[in-house]
Amino acid sequence: ITPILLDFCLCALDVSAIHTAHQAPAAISVISRLIQPGLRYCTKEFLNRLGFLLRLSLMGIDGNDFNKTIRTLILYRSLTGWLIVGNNHTTDKNTENGERDCSSSMNGSTKVGKNMVHHLSQITTSATYRKAMDELPSSSFFKQSSTQPETTDGNDNDNNELNLLIEEASSSLTDWMLEFLDRVYGLLRSTGEREKKARSGSSSNNGNVRETRNFSRVFKETMMQCFASMGYVHTNGQQGGGVQENIHALAVKSVARFLEEETLPFAVKESSLLCQAVAAARFENSSHTTTNSPGFDVLIPILTQNLSHDSNKTVIYRLRCLSGAVKSCSLHTLLQHKDTLKKTISFALASDDKHVMKTGCKLFRHTLGVLSECQVLACDAMPRPHTLGKSSELDNDPVVWQIPNTESLVFAHELLECHVLRRITKVGEEKKSSNGMVLNIQEVRRCLRVIRYALRGAS
Repeated sequence: ITPILLDFCLCALDVSAIHTAHQAPAAISVISRLIQPGLRYCTKEFLNRLGFLLRLSLMGIDGNDFNKTIRTLILYRSLTGWLIVGNNHTTDKNTENGERDCSSSMNGSTKVGKNMVHHLSQITTSATYRKAMDELPSSSFFKQSSTQPETTDGNDNDNNELNLLIEEASSSLTDWMLEFLDRVYGLLRSTGEREKKARSGSSSNNGNVRETRNFSRVFKETMMQCFASMGYVHTNGQQGGGVQENIHALAVKSVARFLEEETLPFAVKESSLLCQAVAAARFENSSHTTTNSPGFDVLIPILTQNLSHDSNKTVIYRLRCLSGAVKSCSLHTLLQHKDTLKKTISFALASDDKHVMKTGCKLFRHTLGVLSECQVLACDAMPRPHTLGKSSELDNDPVVWQIPNTESLVFAHELLECHVLRRITKVGEEKKSSNGMVLNIQEVRRCLRVIRYALRGAS
C-alpha cells in the first residue's frame, strides 16, 4: 500500500490543494515512515515519485511554522540516510535475496537473524494471506493487485531500469540540495529576526526552550547527514568521483557565499551547526585510508580574515562559526591551518570585550579537543548502496578513530604555553611587583576563564 499512501500524502503537499494544506505536517511525517518500506518493496514506484516529493516538500521549510519545519528536516534526514546525493551508484548484483555473505568479514562479531526481513515478509506470499486480501472490499487500501515485493531476480533489463531510476534520483537530489540550502538560509534569517524580537521584548512569545533545543538537534543531524550523503571526495577524478566532488564543492561554495555576504548574530547557533556539517571530516578516497576536510579549507579564510576591522558582533559570529567548523574538522586539515588558528585565538583572547574573549575561549577549547583527544570521526555516514531500503549490517564497516599524533600534541603544547602558562606567570609577576597589595582582578578572572576552558578541552 506504500504507493497509494505516497500519492495520498503528496496531494496534501500540493500548494493547489487549499483544502488539504493543514494536513501537510502530518503528511510529511507519514512520508518519512514510508521511505524505508518504499525503497525496499516498491523501489521503482518510490523513485518515480521522488522528484515530485522533493519539489513539493521544500515548502515545508517555513520559518513561521517550527512544527512543519522540524518534520521536513526529519524527512530529509531519513531520505539522505538511504540515498546518495550526486553519485552514480548501482545495486549489488552479488547478493542473494538482498543478503551478502559476511562470514569472511565478521571480525569476531556474531550475526543474528540472517535474511530476517525476507523471512518476515514471507507471510505476504502465503495462501491464507492471499485469501484474506481477496475478501477485502474494493475500497480498502489493502486491496492490491499484487502482493509480491519487487525483485530483480538478476534480470539485466530490470537491473538496467533500476539503475537508470537511481541515477535520475541522484540527479534530482543534486538539484534539490542547492535549493534546500537556499531555503535553509531563509530559515536562518527568519530565526534570527524572531530571536531578536524575543530578546528585545517586543514579542509576547519568547519561545519554548525545549522546542528550540529539539530544532537545533534535528537541524544539526539533518545537515550532517545531507553533507555526508554526498559521497566520498575522490582525488583521482575518475568515474563516480567527478559528480560527487562537484556537488560537494557547489554546496560548500554556496555556504561560503552565505557566510561572506551575511552576518546573523541572532542565528549564530544554527550557523555554527551549518559550518560544523560543511567542515565535517570525509574520506579522501574510497579505500578509507585518509581523511580530509575540504569544507574547512574553504571556510577558514572567510571566517578569519580582517577580524580586527569588524564589529564585535561580527567577530563573535565568525568565531562561533569557526568553533563549529573546528569541532568536526579532521586532524590532518586542522594542522595545515595551525598558523591561522593560532593568530585567531590570540586575537580573541587578547580582546578587551568580554563577549569576544569568551567566544575565543570556546574556540580555544574545541581546538585543544581536536588536537589532544581520541575521537570517532562521523565520516562514514554515507548510505550503503547494496540494497535500497535494507538495514545496515556489520559487514566490515570501518570505524575511524582520530588519534593525536606528535605534531598535534606539539601544537596543543604551544597553545597551552602561550595562553595558559604565560598568563599564570604574568599574574604571578604582577603580584610580586605589588607585594600582594594591588592585584588586577579582571586579569585574574580572565586568566581563570582561560584555564577553565583549557582544562575542558585538553583534559
